[in-house]
Amino acid sequence: MLKFILPLILFGATSSQASFVAVTECKSASSTHTLKLIQVGADVLAKLDNKRELNGGEFGGRNPGQKKYKITGKTLTTYRVHGISLPELRESGHATELVAGMMFSRSEFDGEYDMVYSYASELIHDLECK
Repeated sequence: MLKFILPLILFGATSSQASFVAVTECKSASSTHTLKLIQVGADVLAKLDNKRELNGGEFGGRNPGQKKYKITGKTLTTYRVHGISLPELRESGHATELVAGMMFSRSEFDGEYDMVYSYASELIHDLECK
């Protein structure tokens, strides 16, 4: 009888501990951007990045025979929210506001002000945390 009870007790103890594992990272992606929220000590680091490189134009070639160079790049927006945990940020209702603020600071959302909160809400809704 003890052979059966002891494994059940141990299983119950380990499964209850698993529910208290701290969330350290959340990720989400849209068709154009990725969002990553990372717990760093007592703070949350929020990173918004482009999925693809953006066309930055060209430089050079001003004089005849001079070579032109193509420019591409990515914009990484990083914010640190001090003194908050990932679960607290998600439950506070301010996560969408944080991501919208990050988007407002980026040039590709210029003129998209009516859609920014919708985009931010989708990224927050689709977060997968571990």
